[in-house]
Amino acid sequence: MKWCEQCKLHVNTERKVCPLCFNSLKEEESFNDYQPYPKRKVKKKKPNIAYKIFLFLCIISVLTTSIIDFSTHKDGDIWWSLFVFFGVLYVFTLVRSTILSKIYIIKRLVIQELIISVLLFAIDKLSDGSGWSYTIVIPLVITSTNIANSMIMMINHKHFGDGFIAMLFSLLLGCVPFILQLFNVIEGEGLWAPLVSACFSICVISGIFIFGGKVSKEELEKRFHV
Repeated sequence: MKWCEQCKLHVNTERKVCPLCFNSLKEEESFNDYQPYPKRKVKKKKPNIAYKIFLFLCIISVLTTSIIDFSTHKDGDIWWSLFVFFGVLYVFTLVRSTILSKIYIIKRLVIQELIISVLLFAIDKLSDGSGWSYTIVIPLVITSTNIANSMIMMINHKHFGDGFIAMLFSLLLGCVPFILQLFNVIEGEGLWAPLVSACFSICVISGIFIFGGKVSKEELEKRFHV
């Protein structure tokens, strides 16, 4: 360690002149062994054997069912291995992004909402294709997620910013089935579910910006850099 008489600073360098004022530095013997920062200890991550076994079993189950379905498939039959594939995909996502994930709970619920919606839509199209998924079930899944997120937000309001964007995305998604219904993109007898989903989403969005106007505005400006 060296001392700069001009800057009145201790400088940890091998140089003979101060990097600030370029005056000569004086050697200080008492600071020769000085370490300004402790050495960073890198923790080695232990391999998660259980997770690797789970991933391997997922791949094996999908491949096995695909081979069996392909070898026994007849014209007009449903490709049932696709149901297995989407089921395994959901279980894998449940474990990977929810159980093992450390992200905020609202974000985890929104991820599950998206995966379940895709899974239900795929099952609907692979089966009878009657549209029960997007006219009834998916809107109810979105509404349930938004109810859970709203309760979490009210109870744990100190972490408002952590789940704000994910919750806002889910609320906007709750209006999509009703918009599709409004423009006659989807049709069916059980169209009450999209209306319920849209009404609840609009109510919660209104509440967020009415009661938390300043905080909500700041979060939007921070997230979108406006």
